[in-house]
Amino acid sequence: MSSLGGVSAQVQFQQSYFYDESSNLTIDEVSKLDFQPFNGDLRQGIFDGSTWIKVKISKTKDFEKISQDYSVFPLVIGIGIFNLDHIVVYESVNGIWSTQEVDHIHLQRPRICNDDLHCFNLKAHLIYPEVEEIYVKIDTQTFRSVHIEVRSQNTLASSSISRVFRISSALSFGFCLFILALFMYFMERSRFLLALALFELTIVSYLYTSSGINYNIFDFHLHFFTYSLSLTFFNIRLMLFIWLCRLAIANYSPSSLYCKFSNLLQLCSCVCLLLPIVSLRALSLEVNLSIQVLVVLLNIYGVFSCFKIPFNIKSILLFGYFTYLFLFLFALIYSIGWVELGFHRYIGFQNFYDFRLNGMPIGVVVFSIVIIQVLTSKKESYQALAEAEINRAKVFYLNDKIKERENMAEILSHEVKNPLSTIRFASNSIQNSVPIGSDIHSRAMVINRSASRIDDLINQVYLSNQLDNKIFQKAISRINLYEFFIEVIGEFNAIHRFNLNIPNNLTFQTNEFLMYTIFTNLISNSIKYAKSSTLINIRVDVKDKSLLEGFNFLASNNDELFPKVSVLLSNEVDSTNLPDPDKVFNRYYRHENFLAKPGMGIGLNIAKSAVDLLNGEIAFSVSSSTVSFTIEIPLS
Repeated sequence: MSSLGGVSAQVQFQQSYFYDESSNLTIDEVSKLDFQPFNGDLRQGIFDGSTWIKVKISKTKDFEKISQDYSVFPLVIGIGIFNLDHIVVYESVNGIWSTQEVDHIHLQRPRICNDDLHCFNLKAHLIYPEVEEIYVKIDTQTFRSVHIEVRSQNTLASSSISRVFRISSALSFGFCLFILALFMYFMERSRFLLALALFELTIVSYLYTSSGINYNIFDFHLHFFTYSLSLTFFNIRLMLFIWLCRLAIANYSPSSLYCKFSNLLQLCSCVCLLLPIVSLRALSLEVNLSIQVLVVLLNIYGVFSCFKIPFNIKSILLFGYFTYLFLFLFALIYSIGWVELGFHRYIGFQNFYDFRLNGMPIGVVVFSIVIIQVLTSKKESYQALAEAEINRAKVFYLNDKIKERENMAEILSHEVKNPLSTIRFASNSIQNSVPIGSDIHSRAMVINRSASRIDDLINQVYLSNQLDNKIFQKAISRINLYEFFIEVIGEFNAIHRFNLNIPNNLTFQTNEFLMYTIFTNLISNSIKYAKSSTLINIRVDVKDKSLLEGFNFLASNNDELFPKVSVLLSNEVDSTNLPDPDKVFNRYYRHENFLAKPGMGIGLNIAKSAVDLLNGEIAFSVSSSTVSFTIEIPLS
């Protein structure tokens, strides 16, 4: 037996139920059947058919005393949960069954109770007979959890306030979690936090619609808005739950199998969202509950499949999933009515005070993960900054060393060149003062050649240092390419080894020093490594000749608009002496077959540096036994 209202209760009631599988029984037939008594809420799960509840109302022993001070009648019967589809209340008045009905067609306006119960005024005054039997028929496609209250007029407001307070508390807590998640999202810009914010928003929306607040505020006569919207948010919550779980381990390389099954469950949740449209609300709810279990099991597997997940985050996720799974299954079993507990008020499955539905456990897990990730990120940022400072100090130190060596090379080149000049002057004097062919004359010639080679090497190093530091004569002069190449080749006394294909009248303005540096080194390289019986070919052409006519060289700063001089220098080499194309421009690279010959392997690197300073391009290619250098220099 259940009593109402504590010390001020005037009535008491007993509850019993009967399950009509066919939904075809009438009130006259049902009233003659035996009902099964129950206490508290009736929890039956999800099934078809009708549930009949008989409520037997009688006076308490304090009725006469209390009713003198308080208004008792009309009595009010409250029936919940709010989103039950169809409720019919039968009350016998003078031997005739009087009915009151609530569904998506018969809406109650204004409402008697402004909480999550559907309330009906009763006509019984408990005078004769002193015991009243009320029958309630319930049909619904949602989770069938029924709560019955019988309220007297003097306790009507206080009972509603108590339930409204619990509803408001659940909503406030969920809304605070939503605001906190949204605030953290704007700070961290994390999809994980965005998913949590949307997840909490759907929870607030679900609580809002399942408790009837939307029905109280908005006078919309829409079945979807009144009864189906809560299930819609419940399904959206499932979709976001799947996304949230996936984002929790997305950065830790979960297995491809996990990703495939996660996508499959997300697709199933979308189908679940569409089922109520075709009036399959019960099936939608059943599928939703099944998917929730599968999602947790899948994500437990997903955590173990990750290769890079930190131990602390792994521990938090596994603890959260196992806890969620335990609470979910236990509450589901309880809500079906398989077990009875004294603290049912806090364990009920689908109602406004369900602590699993306000997002608190999931929010705790998510915030814990985010805090760990933020702290880890900050730690890595500080380490990166520290490493950057160390690297910057190293670079600064190395640059100082490089500058020191460059300065040393320049000083040495000056200091060595003076003694070399003295040695060459002395060797020339000896050569001129002794007979040609004598032993002394031969030795003097060897000394002179060695001094010349050392002088050339010093000049090359000095020139390379100048180009690296962009220390050279930047004067622009007009040169004729044909005359230029004749002059450069003439310095090597090897005009007979060249085949020239150069226009006689091709003249343009450029840096003569850099041009001389480029082709002196390239021609020297060709003479040194070409087959002695073959010719060295030089062909000069102008790319984009159409740009030459009427072109104003001072009118544009865009090098791509300028025509270019293209120089192709090619020669044959022995197949065993072909250079490595990937290393040919590297400083100090020399072919292994020429290591015994004079040189440092720096000439082609100097040529490339000079080409770059002219905003040009140089390329190397090999075809059979022919090596070719292609140089393109803008005519700007």
